[in-house]
Amino acid sequence: MVTDLETAMQTFIEVFHKYAKRAKGSTHHLDQDNLKRLMKAELGNYFQRPGDPKIVKDVMTTVVKGNKQEMNFWEFILLMTSLAFTCNRKYEQKLNAAMER
Repeated sequence: MVTDLETAMQTFIEVFHKYAKRAKGSTHHLDQDNLKRLMKAELGNYFQRPGDPKIVKDVMTTVVKGNKQEMNFWEFILLMTSLAFTCNRKYEQKLNAAMER
């Protein structure tokens, strides 16, 4: 039986490769256009304007090292981890507020 965490990891991998394009060699990357598509389709509830080019560019420059215009899988996972951390903080705030009532 597949666990919840195993399913989550597999989903990260599948979503990344659904939008990534193959670069030279054997690695896959998300360029800004594909990151924009991914954000609109997969993260629309987490961003007020997921298709906004400025938001996509800000996400790209925050996560991607150097002047690259592409995000590799490692950088994608860093982005997902940062989003999960932020969502968890908001979730904990709601739990704490509910316990104080």
